[in-house]
Amino acid sequence: MRISNPLLPSVSEGVQVDELALDADALTITDRTTAARAACPHCGLWSARVHSSYWRTLKDLPWQDRSVTWRVKVRRFRCSHCPGRIFAEPVPCLARARAQRSDRLAEAQTDNGMALGGEAGARLSRRLAMPVNAGSLRYFKTVADKVGGGVEAWGLIAAVLGNASNRFAFREAAWMDPDQGLRTYLAEVAGSPQWIEEPDPSAPGKVRKRRPLVVDREGPPRNRTEALKRWQDARAAFQTEMAKVRNFLAEIEAARKEVGTLPELRSAAQRASRAVDAAEEAAAAAKQDHQESLTEASRTKQARERAQQAMDAHQARRPGFLARTFGTRSARDWSTSNGQLGAVLERADREAGEAAARSASAQGRHGAAEKSRKAVDSEFQQAVAIRDLAEERVALMRRRCGARAVDAAFFARDREVLHLAAPWLDGAAHRERNRVFELALAVHKAFIDAAAVPVRSNLENLFKALIGRNAWQPKTRPHMPDLWATLFLVVPVISTTFA
Repeated sequence: MRISNPLLPSVSEGVQVDELALDADALTITDRTTAARAACPHCGLWSARVHSSYWRTLKDLPWQDRSVTWRVKVRRFRCSHCPGRIFAEPVPCLARARAQRSDRLAEAQTDNGMALGGEAGARLSRRLAMPVNAGSLRYFKTVADKVGGGVEAWGLIAAVLGNASNRFAFREAAWMDPDQGLRTYLAEVAGSPQWIEEPDPSAPGKVRKRRPLVVDREGPPRNRTEALKRWQDARAAFQTEMAKVRNFLAEIEAARKEVGTLPELRSAAQRASRAVDAAEEAAAAAKQDHQESLTEASRTKQARERAQQAMDAHQARRPGFLARTFGTRSARDWSTSNGQLGAVLERADREAGEAAARSASAQGRHGAAEKSRKAVDSEFQQAVAIRDLAEERVALMRRRCGARAVDAAFFARDREVLHLAAPWLDGAAHRERNRVFELALAVHKAFIDAAAVPVRSNLENLFKALIGRNAWQPKTRPHMPDLWATLFLVVPVISTTFA
């Protein structure tokens, strides 16, 4: 059946709920996958050949103060392409491969652990009916629980070694304990299988063998090849996540810088807009002047042509040689008219030249005005593009960060609110940062696994030196910095303050 009641946990596509079991403290949901086929993780080809099935148990976020457990019937498929390969179908709508909790529960547990730490996070998780163990946020948790004396912890991050009593207690719990100690774990990783012999409660008088808790719970690599592979995978995952976070932080930094420049960018765009208007008016005036000068040049040119035609026609009626020699009346009249037409032609020629010069000058001014208009328009387009890009980046960050966006309104809040605020970082960014921390711990642990032999040797010598005065012996003292550095590698925070 489908869960349609909005008050019950939601179910994604691909899962069919068969049964709901509700009691005072827990809700158990029994379901099965519905896909007809699954893709082989090795070759990527689809297969519909079901081999078998098994039950997978997943923890989820609480519902109505009850813990929620999914019992999912998952099928194993036989790949049609890879000979002999059998694989289990994924349940991506609920959890990742091999996970024992839903993605949403993992996110909530990680947030608790990062914000509150081990013990406080555990108390809050119990109060919220959530499983305590954060799963991915763990770093030698089995050893840390032993050091804490039964107090739940998520990782072996810090140690207090301020006096002999502290050092002895830490050595006994973190290193020497055969069931939960780091010495046992490193021996297993170094290639020496570890077993615990204890009385068999089901058969009095007999002894049974079991794997130490630290080996069973911490999942050490089976050999050095697997250890190196884990370290390479952990490093690649860490670098990928770091790149994502750095890109986001770079976008945030760009937006942070642009928030303060937005007023100036807007003013620059407005100034550029006014400059465009002025340039367009100047170009239009220059164009009008050019058009008028062209009209004037055409008019004066036509007037000169008419004067030239009149002069040519008058020259064609020039009196003969004898009339000009004896100065007849017709010759005198022709000469007078010739002088008048020559003056008209000279004036028309001068006016045409001046009009042509003014037209050429107006054309140059028009071209310069058009060039200036295009340059100003280009500057305007650039200013608008810069402003719009900044507006878009800031708007994106405002949508993502909401009240965490740093602007005048941010600093106008009460000081108590400001002290608790995380500027520019939204929930997704915090989760990415948490993920970086988790992956950094995974890289750290994978490196220790890959270097288990020298790490084990150095810690063995260090813990021997810490008991008694061996650390001050001449043959030991030169090596102490390296031995301490190895402990700092395993336990990042060491307090040596006498409290």
